[in-house]
Amino acid sequence: MICLCFRFELAAQSTIAQTITIEPLSTDSTYFLDDWVLPESIVVKAAGDTIASHNWSFDPQARAIQFSDPFWEKLGINSLQVHFEILPINLPRSFQPLRPTELDPAYFENRDSLQAQLQPQTKQSFSAEAGLRQSGSLSRGIIVGSNQDFSLESGLNFELSGPLTENIDINASLTDQSIPIQPDGTTQNLREFDKVFIQVKAPNASVEMGDVDVSLEQNSFAQYNRRLQGASGSVVSRYGDYSGAASVVRGTYKSMSFDGQDGVQGPYRLIGRNNEQFVIILAGTERVYINGRQVQRGAENDYIIDYGLGEVN
Repeated sequence: MICLCFRFELAAQSTIAQTITIEPLSTDSTYFLDDWVLPESIVVKAAGDTIASHNWSFDPQARAIQFSDPFWEKLGINSLQVHFEILPINLPRSFQPLRPTELDPAYFENRDSLQAQLQPQTKQSFSAEAGLRQSGSLSRGIIVGSNQDFSLESGLNFELSGPLTENIDINASLTDQSIPIQPDGTTQNLREFDKVFIQVKAPNASVEMGDVDVSLEQNSFAQYNRRLQGASGSVVSRYGDYSGAASVVRGTYKSMSFDGQDGVQGPYRLIGRNNEQFVIILAGTERVYINGRQVQRGAENDYIIDYGLGEVN
């Protein structure tokens, strides 16, 4: 039980005098006066004479006056004047923490009982409402070896695609790997597990952030193909097509030439810029030339590459 006690004082509080006329008179009726009536200020008069207080009663809760004895019949009068004073306070008569809400009758299982069953409302997520497609995986691994300590490995791969609005689509791939996972370099087309990007497309514009591929091949004298980390965008308008990118190079660029051995298909190890023996090649960034001619990756084509070991066959 909570008991709330408070105290307030009204110092030099002004009052407002009121007078109402009651007609007709009845002992079975109550007559409303006003809010915040001072009970001690009530005076009942009939034809200018004051009526004794034992002939009437005032209910502060109902703010109404009631007569217990039909004295007016003896006096031969049919109306009374009630004089009283009120406090000019603009406050509601009742307080409550919440306003009551009427339940729909359909919620009730049985109209004769007081038990009600609310129908659960399902809340759809933003992705469900927008028609976005989600997929992903979470992996956990344990590594134990004779020459290394016990360690844990984990990886998260999440993909999101679909329309954001009527004219805007999104395509995102987010990866959090404790070790770099490289795709198999035995096919011509790669499924890249470690590419992290967010791409937003509109009818006349597109923006891509994360691991972006920048390709400038329109000019035969200044061809540029790089995988970068940053943002790129393009706009198509009636004045022309515009594209741009702002990023940093992902990894280190290295060019390596070597002579193959007759009858030996490999593997031929690739070394880093500072002669590192064990390097990881960024998938899809290599260009291989044999005798000045660019060759194609794939087991059915000219070469295969192990991106994790940095070896070419």
